[in-house]
Amino acid sequence: VLGVTLEGGDTLVVRAAIPASWPGFRVKLRPWGRQGTWDVAVRNTSAEASSVIGATLDGVTVAPVGAIARIPVIDDGLDHRVEIILG
Repeated sequence: VLGVTLEGGDTLVVRAAIPASWPGFRVKLRPWGRQGTWDVAVRNTSAEASSVIGATLDGVTVAPVGAIARIPVIDDGLDHRVEIILG
């Protein structure tokens, strides 16, 4: 299950939980009213697969908060890559 919300207009909040047998998945998003796309890859690194233990935005680490990824939305019209690590 992937839960994605835009909080306050400037933060992409990602809550992810997948079956333990899945290695991961990928989804492309276009946040509301934005020009660029967001390529979100979720990787499962353990049998737990329900908590976000790591995240990056364009290769830069974004620390999860309470097992949830909170990714700043950059409104620059460019495409961005987000990686979410579950464990």
